Amino acid sequence: MSRFKIAFAVLAATALSGCVTVEKTSFATRAGQQVVVRSGTEAVLSQVGSTQVIIAPASRAQELPRPAFVALIRNVGRAPVTFRYADISVTQADTGKPLKVLNVDELQAEARRQAIALAIIGGVAGAAGGYYAGSVNVNGNNYNYSGYNSGVGAALASSNINAATTAGELNVAALENTMLMDNTILPGESYGGLFQFDPAKVAKLTDPKNYIVNFRVGRDLHQIRLTMKREKVQ
Repeated sequence: MSRFKIAFAVLAATALSGCVTVEKTSFATRAGQQVVVRSGTEAVLSQVGSTQVIIAPASRAQELPRPAFVALIRNVGRAPVTFRYADISVTQADTGKPLKVLNVDELQAEARRQAIALAIIGGVAGAAGGYYAGSVNVNGNNYNYSGYNSGVGAALASSNINAATTAGELNVAALENTMLMDNTILPGESYGGLFQFDPAKVAKLTDPKNYIVNFRVGRDLHQIRLTMKREKVQ
């Protein structure tokens, strides 16, 4: 083999080894929606009735076992509106199959199971004792959630939300450390946090995954269509 061919093969191998596969998210907008960029992340802004919702992929989504998104809800009306986590529903767009949206209790239970497994495997006494209401650790990521039997956890969550909503901006890094929970939003207020759901099943890993996220706030229904597709980046 010539030196040129050897050098070309080495360069090609180096280039391929430098590729990383990530899952990118794109949004299909409808009336009352537009794609925006917040904190360097593409997001979708939806306006329905007296509420605005911005949804963006979590910046650490690649590290999590399922799709993870942050949502920022703003009440632009004159009366309080109540958001309930159970009102989030997700379906696989091409099959119509409903997908499970995991709540705080389920994520906490998952974290405790992981902690117990680590304690058994590693023989670390008390490893499971570090998980308390008010925080949950999923795959090495710690999430705080407001008002979940923990004054400290609520204070941390509140500071995260305040930092995330300064000047109406969506700060993905701040919001993804706070799990969404039931919350009444007063006029002019904003509230936000993270939600996760089970991934769609596709024939091949490279096939796009199409989702419809129904995000209800009070009487307002925000329907978000998004696609997640694996791509190689340098």
